Amino acid sequence: MLVLRRRVGQTIVLNDNIQVTVLKNKGQSVLLGVTAPNDVEIVRQEIIEAQVRYEAEVSERLCHE
Repeated sequence: MLVLRRRVGQTIVLNDNIQVTVLKNKGQSVLLGVTAPNDVEIVRQEIIEAQVRYEAEVSERLCHE
């Protein structure tokens, strides 16, 4: 894992076409802005984890029917 320290207004670039900018820092929370092509899917990690848990629960229920 690459760890970077950025300040409000600073940007990192990923793969020459994705920009992540620090917009605001408030206590333990950081507001990020992401600029990316329309074909790049941007999803928060906790959403992916919730979806995986949900799909596992549905699959388990279907197996027990």
